Amino acid sequence: MELLNSHPAVAAAIAAFGASFGPSLPAGVRDKFLAAQAGGPVDSAVNVGEALYANRDLITDSDAKSAAMTLAAQCAMWCANPANRFHGLDLPEGPNGIARGVGISWAMQRELGEPAPTGFAWPEAEEDPEARADWAVAEGE
Repeated sequence: MELLNSHPAVAAAIAAFGASFGPSLPAGVRDKFLAAQAGGPVDSAVNVGEALYANRDLITDSDAKSAAMTLAAQCAMWCANPANRFHGLDLPEGPNGIARGVGISWAMQRELGEPAPTGFAWPEAEEDPEARADWAVAEGE
């Protein structure tokens, strides 16, 4: 998976996802995706990654789901990068002590069927970071 390496690259990826797949997202997921883009570029990167991670199971279009999981992984890893350290996504979380953003990225890569780096195994799903409730679509939403 190619990693994003700048604010403009993250913003462009978010905009491209919205233009290409926004219309095919379920209404509640689309609303969360649009709300996640409010604020500055850091907030947008953090919140889009969290919103797509929290709602990936609600996306039924296979191309949109694959793109959403890729974008969630890219945003989470960009925010967890030690050079950025945005919104605590670089802080250890969960039973394996892995940074939240890294855990989200690894979970998405595993679910996409990408091979783990040589000499490494993806953590089990039970070790994935919990989805943030504030970005999850509520039942009936």
